[in-house]
Amino acid sequence: MNNPKVKTLSIGFLIMMMSLSSPAYSESYEWSEKMKGNFRKGFVLTCEPVIKSQFERAGMLDFATTTQRIAYCTCVAIKIFDDFSMSEVKSFQKSGELPLRKKKARSGYSNECSDKHF
Repeated sequence: MNNPKVKTLSIGFLIMMMSLSSPAYSESYEWSEKMKGNFRKGFVLTCEPVIKSQFERAGMLDFATTTQRIAYCTCVAIKIFDDFSMSEVKSFQKSGELPLRKKKARSGYSNECSDKHF
């Protein structure tokens, strides 16, 4: 591909293909990001009361403020959902189950966020 005309045509073709597919991809990407945001919010809404209850049962409720508990839950939610692929978003939306790679990493995320926020 040393011919400059071939390079120009190749680049032009690539740009044309990207512009034709971009609106659909862009809409899918926006939808996927919106869903991940919704998943994070839902996680935090269920996580914080559970964490609060665990602190209460352990007699350590004064150990962590509501702000700290929410920060912890937000941290875990970000680690779980931010790098979901579009197919994982669709699968999670249907099943409510985390992908296997996230299930395996879940306790590590909890430990990292616990160290950071408590």
